[in-house]
Amino acid sequence: MSEEYQIWEDPIVAEVRAVREAHAKRFDYDLDRIAEDLRAKRQRWEAMGVQFIDSLERTWQTRSLSKDQNINVTNILNKKTKVSKV
Repeated sequence: MSEEYQIWEDPIVAEVRAVREAHAKRFDYDLDRIAEDLRAKRQRWEAMGVQFIDSLERTWQTRSLSKDQNINVTNILNKKTKVSKV
């Protein structure tokens, strides 16, 4: 017996994908130009007072810890250890 399965498509996800595709197409799918445009948009939003929260991963990758800080990443992710900004 053959069963037919219909894949449900989330309309919000579909809309986000369509917007992303249109944005990429505007820049001929050039990642450097796409990233430059997104950075410029972020700067304009920040100039209007919008605050962006960077993810912990990005923060972790872009900052260097001194040897005496000896922070366990698991504790950070579990919010057991507070990390102060350097």
